[in-house]
Amino acid sequence: MKVERKCIFVPMLRLFFSNQSYALLAAPVIMAVYVTLNIFTQTFYPPEVNSIDLGLWGSFKFNQQFWGFGMAPILIIFSAILLNFIFNRNEFFDRNTYLPALLYITAASFFPYFYYLNGLGIAQFFLVLSLFNFFRLNQNEDAKKVLFNGSFLWSLACTIFPPLILLFPILFVIMWTFRPFIFRESVMLIMGMLIPYVYVVAYYFLSKKDYHAIQLTTSSAHVGQITVVAVSSGILLFVMLSLKSVLRNLQQGSIRLRKIMNMVMWFAFGFVAVTAVDFIFFNHTGAAALLLLPLMFLIPYGFGQKKLRSEAAILYYVFFMASVSNFFISYLL
Repeated sequence: MKVERKCIFVPMLRLFFSNQSYALLAAPVIMAVYVTLNIFTQTFYPPEVNSIDLGLWGSFKFNQQFWGFGMAPILIIFSAILLNFIFNRNEFFDRNTYLPALLYITAASFFPYFYYLNGLGIAQFFLVLSLFNFFRLNQNEDAKKVLFNGSFLWSLACTIFPPLILLFPILFVIMWTFRPFIFRESVMLIMGMLIPYVYVVAYYFLSKKDYHAIQLTTSSAHVGQITVVAVSSGILLFVMLSLKSVLRNLQQGSIRLRKIMNMVMWFAFGFVAVTAVDFIFFNHTGAAALLLLPLMFLIPYGFGQKKLRSEAAILYYVFFMASVSNFFISYLL
């Protein structure tokens, strides 16, 4: 009798592709695999183990080994689940899927903020919370609370990773995409933007801290060449697979879905600009991780909606193996 052997990871993609919510229970297991590999190989290690840079707030004493290595994966898990919740609640697909969570965890594993806490990782978590609010915008519902919460969380992210301030105009474009011009709603958006900066000024005034402590960027200075090649190549191929399905859904989808896709595109272009600014002015490449947020709403289309596409499945497994091999290659080199 011939026994068929299957790799333990082969059913993983089908599990997340399904509409069974228990698939999310596998997310911490996948996280544990990456974290364990990093512990043994020390591929990703913080440049400072006793401090953390938080942008406009300055630097703080922080034990990375005790707190950072544990808190970073928790933020990643919450971000992955929340992105997936946004995807399903806004009906990007005709049914629920849990691919966004899996794809986000796999892609984020190439970046340092996945393994230890840094300013960009914290800022990205606030961005996800902000997106959660902006995706609730509706043409026929009052949006003052949603706009205030969304802009407040976005601005909080900006105080931790200052280059994001360049995207404030996009928030107005998004507001007017979903809502007619209403003065009170615009005021609430602006108030949400300003309050975190009032907090920063108050903090420096009360603590008598030197303004020279401000850090204009908190992203990782250098991401390995293997990471750049693997992530950019994988993402590009995923986008190419998804493009046809995205365009078809834009033509056949509801007016709200078109507006949501418009918002996703604005965020994608904005994050490209922020990544470019961070690289040109600070020679940092870690901000490229921001692009994962909007891409998680586009890439799942490449896998199909009813039946899992084999080419997308093969590409994912190659991408996954590259993320795992990254540890061994870095360790041997």
